[in-house]
Amino acid sequence: PRTQKPTPSFAAKTKESPKKEPFNIENYIGGNVLSKLGISILIIGVGVFVKYAIDHDLISPLGRLILAYSAGAILIGLSYYLKKKYHGYSAVLFSGGVATVYFSTYIGYIFLQLIPQEMAYPFMLLTTIYTVFQSTRFNEEIIGIIGLVGAYAVPPLIGNRGGNIAVFFTYMSIINIGVLILAFRKNWTLMSLIAYWVSWIIFVGWAFISFKAHLFTIGIVFA
Repeated sequence: PRTQKPTPSFAAKTKESPKKEPFNIENYIGGNVLSKLGISILIIGVGVFVKYAIDHDLISPLGRLILAYSAGAILIGLSYYLKKKYHGYSAVLFSGGVATVYFSTYIGYIFLQLIPQEMAYPFMLLTTIYTVFQSTRFNEEIIGIIGLVGAYAVPPLIGNRGGNIAVFFTYMSIINIGVLILAFRKNWTLMSLIAYWVSWIIFVGWAFISFKAHLFTIGIVFA
């Protein structure tokens, strides 16, 4: 009897599947955990330095703002330079640069009053659109987590000396727009959950600590 040739599906099944590399805890900690921890420390360090410079008048207001934006630009530039060889690490650098740009704009508007409202909000909105676009190109959830969700930490960390809660909530809403777009485009559950809970924690914290009767309408609208 004539022997039947195996069907393509059967032949595909008989092929040996490529061997997976064994999990290496040292590589994971060194290349994954420490890189994210390092960039987080760098972002916090830049923020603390700028705040220290503000409090002690070390450099001119314009110099502080230029310094903060330069730090963000350097991180983003490095991320593009290292993207081919170190894709994961470059994504972490990019997200750190974006978070730096966010709080630089916030500082320039609230603290230094060098950026008018007409420029601050559109610029943050453009930064959000750019971050959303690049996160889909990098295809890395860490950009969404650090670049967008990490920006939530800026107002609580540096405070809101302007006392304008509408500015504070609008800033948060701009970031949430980016998170919402990514939630539809990518199945990044962790990022969406972090954004959801951080948003509500900040809002409830404000409601318990700083709420006043005349802010009721603003609170309801943003809630």
